[in-house]
Amino acid sequence: MIVTWLAIWILLLVIFFMHRFSADSKQIAGGSQGLYNNLGYPPITDIAFASSCPGDYTELELGYWPGTDESCHNSLLDELIDLITDESGSCLNHIPKTEPQTYTKWKGQSICAKRATKYTNSSTFCPAGYTKCSQGMCVYGSTCPITWAAIEDAPLENTETTGSTQLLDRRYLNYKREQGKQPIALFTLTQGEGTPCISTHEYPKQKNYHSVSEEAHGCKKYGTFPDFKVIDNDTSLNSFQSQWWSRPVLTLPKFNQTISQQSAYLTYSTRIKLRDTPHCNSMNLEGLVYASTQAKIAAATSTIILIIEFLFLLGVTYLYIKLSPSERIQKAFGFLNALSGVIGVLAVIASILLWKQETRVSSAKGDVYAITERDCFYDSSVNKIFHELHSKFGLAPRILGLWIAEAVICALSLVSIILVNEFHSRR
Repeated sequence: MIVTWLAIWILLLVIFFMHRFSADSKQIAGGSQGLYNNLGYPPITDIAFASSCPGDYTELELGYWPGTDESCHNSLLDELIDLITDESGSCLNHIPKTEPQTYTKWKGQSICAKRATKYTNSSTFCPAGYTKCSQGMCVYGSTCPITWAAIEDAPLENTETTGSTQLLDRRYLNYKREQGKQPIALFTLTQGEGTPCISTHEYPKQKNYHSVSEEAHGCKKYGTFPDFKVIDNDTSLNSFQSQWWSRPVLTLPKFNQTISQQSAYLTYSTRIKLRDTPHCNSMNLEGLVYASTQAKIAAATSTIILIIEFLFLLGVTYLYIKLSPSERIQKAFGFLNALSGVIGVLAVIASILLWKQETRVSSAKGDVYAITERDCFYDSSVNKIFHELHSKFGLAPRILGLWIAEAVICALSLVSIILVNEFHSRR
């Protein structure tokens, strides 16, 4: 019995430490999504500020607000406290969870973009009917993507290479289309600082609302997009008031107070430069996002089952220790039977779920390994996303093997208990 007990404890601790000291699956998924947001869409060839976008334009998403968790507002002290730390055990002013949202407005207007109908990441030549606009990019037709933008008091002339669109405050967003330069990939609304993070789970340094779901501490994991520019600023309060979803958010206790002394920024980032090789130019970005999302789900699944097993094992261990020495001898097989049965079932569930996750990402692994070996990005912080996903893929089979080993140990323990009971019943 002691051997089985110790073996299960050791396996659980090994799985725990493998999760604890491996790369953060959530940040890998956020970094992958950030890369897709930058490189996964056709380049922008025309742009306009409008209250609603014309039919051949699409409204740009300007980044994410993470929402809030449940909390409790103490009206007497005008304080927000976590529900789990409310010592009274009751909350008279319960503040429900607020869902994450996407910024879509800047100073009351949408940023509307027309994208290239067709483009290729060609490293050698452009097909007929295409124009070579920047390194490794050919765009269908003669109009190259927008590469530069600024908000200014006077407009630029609308030509093949320059253009302008007016804002509500009578200023102009001026832009240029320059051959040989990286095109603008995305516009981002940021709070606190004008530094757009690559990971969608990271945010520039700012004043954090008490119950915000993801706190902002800067772009620490993968940094900012390599080439970005701040083109406008506003107060944080105004930036929230412009969003269609902001009314319930602005009624949260002390929310306006938190953001009142803070600025918001509108930035743009150009497309991240790739090394001019066939593997890099043809990378499967959808596969990258899918694989990183599956890795996040697998880590969360394994962690949840791990916590359940730890709690069960602690409970069983505690109950067994409380027994008298004579009772321990009498009930040893019963405790071992319950332990092996429950832990074994959970280990089997974990093994099946993780095996399914492994099969789902098998096709994407080859692409990730190839991109990792070639360091397709000039910026090392961007390559870090692929290196960490690569290490995650390498770790997953070992964690799966440990769950299978645990299931086997529990099965062998149950079989041995059955055989011992059978032996005693025949005597």
